[in-house]
Amino acid sequence: MSLKLSESITKISSNFILLKYKHQSKVERGIGSPNSVIVENNEEIAVIDPASWTHNLKLFLKYKNKEQIQENYSVRKIALTHEHWDHILAGSYFQEKLDFEISSSELEKEAVEDEEILFKHMFGDYPILEREMRISTISKKVVKKTITWMWGPYYSMKVSNTLKEGDTFFDEPQIKVIETPSHTSGSLSFYVPTDKILISGDLMDLETGVGLDLNNPYSSVEAGLRSLEKVKKLDIEILIPGHGEIVKGKETIKKLFEKRIQETTSIYNKIIELLETRPTTLRGLVIGVFPDTRWKINLYYLRKYLIFAYLNEINKKRGLNIEQKLNKTQISI
Repeated sequence: MSLKLSESITKISSNFILLKYKHQSKVERGIGSPNSVIVENNEEIAVIDPASWTHNLKLFLKYKNKEQIQENYSVRKIALTHEHWDHILAGSYFQEKLDFEISSSELEKEAVEDEEILFKHMFGDYPILEREMRISTISKKVVKKTITWMWGPYYSMKVSNTLKEGDTFFDEPQIKVIETPSHTSGSLSFYVPTDKILISGDLMDLETGVGLDLNNPYSSVEAGLRSLEKVKKLDIEILIPGHGEIVKGKETIKKLFEKRIQETTSIYNKIIELLETRPTTLRGLVIGVFPDTRWKINLYYLRKYLIFAYLNEINKKRGLNIEQKLNKTQISI
């Protein structure tokens, strides 16, 4: 019996299916659940970003049950756009129960295979503003429990293949690997020339983001701008982001890339302006760049990590003065 596609399971083209969990309320478990993409032909099936146990895996098993997978597909693959928890968790199920091979960037192989390295990359090792950015030991436990509650537990998995610029991940249709560092140092995008589809991972957040999606110690503004310029040159009719709705239309997508490049440059210049005017706090910078975050706790939290990524870049290029005054961290150039 053929499946009647739901709002959460969308056929994009003859070979591509989008799995997208539609949360119903702001507090519902799994909010922010990433997009997963299935690509298949008569003999092969692949999943790009298997993502969470709580929603994406359930959607996949609704689309294809275990028996169908085992009987119909001799080649089974997984490709990861990047190492983050919310994009990879269900990979262990695919590998153990359905015999899928997992591929990732060489730079992120260790983190995918080791929960402690993965968590450290997401929440630790801040080179500057450690007091403002670090999560306490107790909070780390709370964060890990919260992530597990939202998206499911981490179970060990093995990366069988590593991917780099120019590799072909899938043959029919051909899916090309593009290195797009920014969100993480080893982030990948996947481009399908025949269908003019780009699967961009977390290069941009199309739910709440502006500019680039920068939210961890390994995010890079400079690398992100290069990545945006690279993908802007591609012939794209359908853009599938890591989070948020798909974008259609060549001109619409090109304008989106241009807008994100402009936003990134504007944020960088605004931070420089604020730092050169007078010493300020991280909170002062967040509100100075994004005044609407003053009373929005969730948005302020996201913007804080975004601003940190810019400060980290500025510190490498120009150096920052960071001083403790009246129990506040003052930042200036």
